[in-house]
Amino acid sequence: MDRPTRRHARHRRTRREGRADRGPVGGLGWKVPSWTAAAGISSGQPEEHHAVVRGVGGRRVVDVESKRHGTDRPAQGIHPPAVLEVRRAAGAFSGRLMTGPVSTEGSRRRERWAGWSLPILGLVVLASRLPWIGAGYGADPDAARVVLAARSIAATGRYGVSRFPGYPVYEYLVALTPARTSPPVSNGLTALASVAATLFFVLILRHFRVRHAALLGLGFAMTPVVYINSTSTMDYLFSLAFVLAATWLVLTDRTVLAGVALGVAVGCRITAGAMLVPLSLWIVLRFREEPREVVRRVVLFGAVTLALAALCFAPVIARYGPRFLRFYDITSYPSLAVVLRRGVWSVWGRVGGTALLAVLVSAPLLVGPIRRALGRREVRGGLALSGTAVLLYMAAFLRLPQEPGYLIPVVPFLLLGLALVLPHRLTVVLAVALVLSPFVAVGPHGLSWSGPIVHDHQIRQAHRRETRGIIERVERLPGRAVVIAGWYLPRLRLALGGTTQGPHRYVYLIRDREAFRRLVTEGRTVYFLPEMADYCLRARGFDPRQLGARPLP
Repeated sequence: MDRPTRRHARHRRTRREGRADRGPVGGLGWKVPSWTAAAGISSGQPEEHHAVVRGVGGRRVVDVESKRHGTDRPAQGIHPPAVLEVRRAAGAFSGRLMTGPVSTEGSRRRERWAGWSLPILGLVVLASRLPWIGAGYGADPDAARVVLAARSIAATGRYGVSRFPGYPVYEYLVALTPARTSPPVSNGLTALASVAATLFFVLILRHFRVRHAALLGLGFAMTPVVYINSTSTMDYLFSLAFVLAATWLVLTDRTVLAGVALGVAVGCRITAGAMLVPLSLWIVLRFREEPREVVRRVVLFGAVTLALAALCFAPVIARYGPRFLRFYDITSYPSLAVVLRRGVWSVWGRVGGTALLAVLVSAPLLVGPIRRALGRREVRGGLALSGTAVLLYMAAFLRLPQEPGYLIPVVPFLLLGLALVLPHRLTVVLAVALVLSPFVAVGPHGLSWSGPIVHDHQIRQAHRRETRGIIERVERLPGRAVVIAGWYLPRLRLALGGTTQGPHRYVYLIRDREAFRRLVTEGRTVYFLPEMADYCLRARGFDPRQLGARPLP
């Protein structure tokens, strides 16, 4: 009996007896015979196929190997669905030795669930936004600025920034749709962007074979800073959706499309350009054994991104020239307590933030699982990508810790990094905590169902009442008044259609003492809204109260 014939005889005998030929493979798992018919082998050459079950960090990865005449090489003629079926079937055995024929009923159920989980998750995320999108454009004054800029663009046909350095893709989107006149439409578009961001995040998790990807995706969508900003007229979620799309496209080697997606993300929000660094790093690690391919892909990715970003910013550059590259600074750096509140509790909520800190504190106790996870090359690459993104956006936030929304890009990449190395039970606990976090508040009297999303909704309703109240009070003022409005001004302009109300005028701040005296000389009485006198002192260096300004009666 020649060698191939003996091998086929042994293969048939193993199948008949249901025995598993146990043997370590690289210290990572066991070899178990697979069957020619089940694997879909079409090659006529005699081969011996094995399903290699590798258990790393609580994950089971199954690969199909082939031996032809004693040499290891990839199996020929194995169809991808068959390989996938072997992988899924092996995952059901919790790392135990496979013996006998593999039942595929469980794998079929998982495959059906995987097919339906994305649309179901998308509908759940969208439905969770609908109750909150009707209360105005948002609590952030920048939401009103976006709408004002969009209305100006629609009326004049000329581009104008809502605030520097400009957010042209999003501003044009609002200008060219009914969003500029309807808060539910505008906020609904943002909600759809959050759905897209969530689905791309789940696809990224599945690329790395993260367990419970849909649940972790729901946790991301319900993280308070993501949830709140997905019900407002803000650009954060549009930019993030394109960033996550670019990330998934890079992971799946679609370099040109990834550059297109990231270029549009930069057009939505210029800080998305920071993702060039971690995504290029992934390309370097992915093709590190092919230097020419690394150079080709990185250059192509960067060129497409920058070209499309420049195209998006063409109206901004045409209107403002290089002056558009302006960023607002802060007059004084906030205290550590304020930075922690904005950077932790306002991002993750009390429940989610506590769970996240507990997971991070427990990490040193999980050295074994983390070390095993780091044994996988793809995990190390994913950590490099996610870690670089987190560090870049954390550094940008610490430079200007004004808005919790600046940390929105940190949320998916931090969750990805944790999911890659931690046991899946911990990530499940964290995901459940994040789902509860927007609804649960922690106060001196314990827990209550008035979490961040409820609080934000109450603020938006209060802003609408407050704006109407200010307009009614100014209407009763005698003579000609100037009202220092500060951050109230965008909401007042949106309600009034301008900065004047009869003989009265609203200003953001008064430039200096001389400008204040000129207003008095013109016969105007100066009033200020709550907190605006102190704000003028910090920002302009003088107290309007000392020059005769009065609080609005």
